[in-house]
Amino acid sequence: MAADLGDGRPDVQAALARLQAADFRRAAAVAAERPQFLISAVIGAPDAAIATLLDTRALAWALAGRIGETLLDAGAGRARIRAAASEADLADLAYRKTVLQGWTELRIAAMTAVAADERLAAARRADVRAQARLGVARARHDQGATDGLALAQAREGLEQAHDLVRQARLGAAEARIARGLAGGGR
Repeated sequence: MAADLGDGRPDVQAALARLQAADFRRAAAVAAERPQFLISAVIGAPDAAIATLLDTRALAWALAGRIGETLLDAGAGRARIRAAASEADLADLAYRKTVLQGWTELRIAAMTAVAADERLAAARRADVRAQARLGVARARHDQGATDGLALAQAREGLEQAHDLVRQARLGAAEARIARGLAGGGR
């Protein structure tokens, strides 16, 4: 089986989307705790924020204010980061579990399909043998070596063999459909 066969499953895609969203929220929480500088300008007129950016005392006070804010938030920022990281870890575990379940279902479906194909091949071989027995029974009946009961039994055996082939074909088709659904419809 191809390594990416399970990627098309809707449950795997949904788990991946949840993992990516949790990773984004973790990155946003970490980024929110980093120092941020905002420089803005209006075209045609100097902005006062740019002028004060060049003033070292104003820059020092801006950084000191940010550092003080980080120290005085009582660890709320770190708690947000830990919560987002925990959420991402749980999403990662859920994604891994979903992928493993998908692969298990794919493997079982593939093994079921192989077994169904083997049953179909065995039923076809039995059908060929039943046709041969019917041919022998007809030849012996034409020669007078057997009665009509043996010929009727051979015909019944052939009909049973035909039924087994039909059932095995149906089982093989169902197994192929189940394998396709386990692979996400591919």
